[in-house]
Formats: sequence, structure tokens, C-alpha cells
Amino acid sequence: MTFINNKFFLATFLMVTALACTNDTKKNPDNRIPASTVTVVQPKTELNESWTQDDVNNSNGILSIIEETLDKSTNGDPVMKRDAHPKHHGCVQASVEMDASALSNDQQVGVFSKTAPKKYEAWIRFSNGNPNFKKADADGDVRGMAIKLMNVTGSTSGSQDFLLMNSKSFFIKDSKEYVDFMKATEGNLSLLWFLATHGRTRNVILAAQGMKVGNPLHVDYFSATPYKLGNKVVKYSARSCTPSDKRDSIPKNPSHNFLHERLANTLKESEACFDFYAQVSVDARKMPVEDPTVEWDESLSPYKKIGRITIPKQTGVDTAEQMKFCENLSFDPWHTLPEQRPLGAINRVRLQVYTAISKKRHDYNSVPQIEPKSLSACTGDTEVLCK
Repeated sequence: MTFINNKFFLATFLMVTALACTNDTKKNPDNRIPASTVTVVQPKTELNESWTQDDVNNSNGILSIIEETLDKSTNGDPVMKRDAHPKHHGCVQASVEMDASALSNDQQVGVFSKTAPKKYEAWIRFSNGNPNFKKADADGDVRGMAIKLMNVTGSTSGSQDFLLMNSKSFFIKDSKEYVDFMKATEGNLSLLWFLATHGRTRNVILAAQGMKVGNPLHVDYFSATPYKLGNKVVKYSARSCTPSDKRDSIPKNPSHNFLHERLANTLKESEACFDFYAQVSVDARKMPVEDPTVEWDESLSPYKKIGRITIPKQTGVDTAEQMKFCENLSFDPWHTLPEQRPLGAINRVRLQVYTAISKKRHDYNSVPQIEPKSLSACTGDTEVLCK
């Protein structure tokens, strides 16, 4: 299992986000900005959530290990890269049209409410999960799709982000298991033992890593962790409109960055689309909030189509400016409306870690955190993200 050699690879499932920034200024290698100084306020527990002092302690421990490893991996480089999903294939312009008629009235809230806009402009980032951004696209990996709906009134950031990956379930059960895993990554033997004694974690990782991906636009993506939708609990999915038998395979002699090339070249020729779905929990025991390693049974609760993501034909995906713009965008599941917030202890850990590491990275790279408001990259307020 080659992923054993990379300390950070398995942590990609927790940090499925885009927090990277770039800057050409040389940094002092000792200029470490402590992420632990950033504090967050956890929302009250609801909908069968549990968050105890033990979870708080575990979350602090996870952040400390991630921060220490990120400092070591940066090692004075001029740019502090993402600790996970650092390699993007590109950011694309998109629109998301909502149709929540399949949901009950009490579930039609947030961006799916009857009073919300029926169509949002969006940026979408496609990525590889491995923290080693130099790895070839043909290598087995977790693939990510991060969606940013812009100009969402009432959101904590002005945007509504959905972070998805090519696995229906998460790889870690709870904060205790996650901090144990992070400690196990200190040595190959301890990590091997952790995987040997945590079969579900091992199986989730191997399944996602073993998927053959020939084009980021031809993958089905899932939120894996649960979210609030009014007074219900849901998971999300974005599924490619391209039929399974029409999806690109890996070329015989793939270039190092062939997924980036496929993304850019496909959109130069034609548009692409995804159908957007929600799966509503109908059984708190079989579809738990506090164990995202459990794959929810679609025979009990089928996914309901709630929107269509359209990625129009476009150029510019592969330009140096737009690649920098993509590198500097931030995606976070807690960029959200309150009625659609993430649920569960794993997502609460993400709230602390994402907030702290994002600030640490942006400060280190001297790039501001800016939410885009239009599909025009590298103009106006976002021009600084392209330098």
C-alpha cells in the first residue's frame, strides 16, 4: 500500500477543501504562525449530535499535529501549500439551477427555499487529494469537487460551499478515532497496525483510491459527511451527466497532469453538467449523524434530484492567471447558511481545523481571504488572487 509512505495522504478526507494561496515573496523558515491561536465558537448540538470535552481535546490534538506537520512540509518554502488536496486540475465557471420540488416543504430551506434565487453563479474546483502535489494524475488517489455558490444572502462568508469527493462514506468514525489515526502516522508500523485494526477505514481508503478516473467531469462525487437541511439530516451528491459507457478512460500513456489537460480541453469543445442530489436520513440508527463511515442505504432513502450544475463551454481554465486564482480560492463546508450547516463531530473538528489552518496559510503567503462575487476571475477585488 503505497499511501503508507505519505504521512498526510489519509488525512485528505478530513480536509477536503481549498485553502491554498500563492506568493512569490521568500519567507523566513522560522516564521511559523500558530494556528492554535485561532478560536471558533461551536454551534449548539442538535439533530442527534454529540460534542463533549473529550471531543474538544481530540480536536485540539488533531489541529496541533496537522499544524506541526504542515510547518515541517513547508520547511521555509515561499508558499505554504494545502495540507490536503493541494493539486487542482482547474477552477471552472458554472451555474447551479435549483429545483427542490422533490423535497418536503420543511426541507426547502436555505438555497433550496422557495424564496431563494432559482439559479446561482458558481466556481467549481477539481482536485487530487494527495498532499504530495507532485504526484502524477494517473496514480491512485482521492478526487475532489468543491462547489462555491456566490452571493448567498445570510451565509457566514457570502457563499455556500459544498465539498465533495469520490467516496460515499468518510474514512474516520469520530474524533477519538481520528486523533488515534493522526498519532499513528508518526511511524509506518503504528500506521499499519491502525489500518489492520480499523477495517472500515482501510476499505474506504482503498475503494476511493482504486477508482479509475479519466476526466474530472466524468466522476460522481459525494459529501460523505452529514448536513442539516431545516429539521432534517442529509448527505449530498453531484453525479456526472455523462453516461457510464461514455466516460473517458485513463489514456495508455498519460501525461503527468492529464486530468488538468482533459478538463481544459473538454470544456474548450463542449459544456458539461452534473445532477445535484440530496439523500435524507429516515432512520437515525441506520443513518447516523455521528458515524460518517456508515454508507446510507439508498433502498431506505433514495437520492432525490434537487438541482442541475451546468459548466458551460469555456476557455481560460489552463491559463497561468486562472490557475493562480484557483490556487488562492478558499472552500470550506462552514461557508454556509445556518439552516444548512455541517453536522457531527467530524465536521465540528473541520470547523476548528479549517478556520485555523486557512488563516495560518493565508497569513504565511501574504494573500488575503477573498470570496469571489462574479465569474470574472482576476478582475476587481479578486485581482490580487492571480498575482
